[in-house]
Amino acid sequence: MIHFFTHEKGLQLDDVEVVLTYDESKGFGADVMKNGQLVQALDHFSLIQAIRYWATKEGNFDPNCGLELRFSERDGITAIVTE
Repeated sequence: MIHFFTHEKGLQLDDVEVVLTYDESKGFGADVMKNGQLVQALDHFSLIQAIRYWATKEGNFDPNCGLELRFSERDGITAIVTE
């Protein structure tokens, strides 16, 4: 996901931290931080786009692949990619 955001905003990988979030009422999201400051909050849709970008660029997945986000107290947030 960091690759997607740094590419879009012209930032360096080392400058950015991404904190994944989950809320039962809001769903999944992510906070993109630079030097401890919030740069942008990603909603569920934007998070899916970022993961798809990474999966196609780094993992050679089909850009139209299926993607499901899951949350558990034990494992945290996971993304399941299906082709």
